[in-house]
Amino acid sequence: MCNRRDIDIDNFHQSTASFREYEEKCLRIDVHQTNDVSLIFNTCNDESLLTNLQELVLDTLNVGDIKAFVPSKKDELTTSQRRFLMKLKLVLLSNDPDAFDPNCERFVDDLVNFLCEQVYLDDGLEMSVRPCQLRLTIGNQQFAATADKEGRRGQELIWLLQEDKHRGSTSYKHGDLQLACAMIAAIQRNYFRFETIKPKERIVMHRFPKHGFSLANPTERKEILKYMSVLQREALSII
Repeated sequence: MCNRRDIDIDNFHQSTASFREYEEKCLRIDVHQTNDVSLIFNTCNDESLLTNLQELVLDTLNVGDIKAFVPSKKDELTTSQRRFLMKLKLVLLSNDPDAFDPNCERFVDDLVNFLCEQVYLDDGLEMSVRPCQLRLTIGNQQFAATADKEGRRGQELIWLLQEDKHRGSTSYKHGDLQLACAMIAAIQRNYFRFETIKPKERIVMHRFPKHGFSLANPTERKEILKYMSVLQREALSII
């Protein structure tokens, strides 16, 4: 553990994407894995799926079905279902190191953009999604603290998205530390009085669920869509 007197900010990397164990200990950031959703969302919120997301559950399709999916006018699927399956298929195939485009990040970006549109996180009225270009202030220095996307309600930052692009990713702690730093930078952006970080106590953030969810698994796919619905409703409930 770093004592405050031992912290040398000049030894920090210039971008939070490059932060590792030294910065993590100095900033006293703890990312705790949990299966307790009440630590993430208000459990009094409606957990039903948004109408737009109900058709994406596709509870009879598993990973093999999705990889083999070929759209057809005779498949009795909607346009949204076909678009979702094709985008997810490209991500799954790209996870194979022998694929024509292995670990192609643009496939992940495309799938995430589609889901954000389906859940109305970028509705053109109250909420918007945009690229994230945050700066984290530590002491008298600033560090790049970008995430893949940021969500706003009006001018207020309310959520961030960090894509750990592929299953074989070697990013430090799967991007958890980078996202935690971006979240702190978002607080600084929203509340200018938090001009600097001088941690006297640990900063605890929760990662839910412990082992993640897979869009390729029909049961877990429904859980992902459920919590995306909860996120949208909670975002709209913020006063």
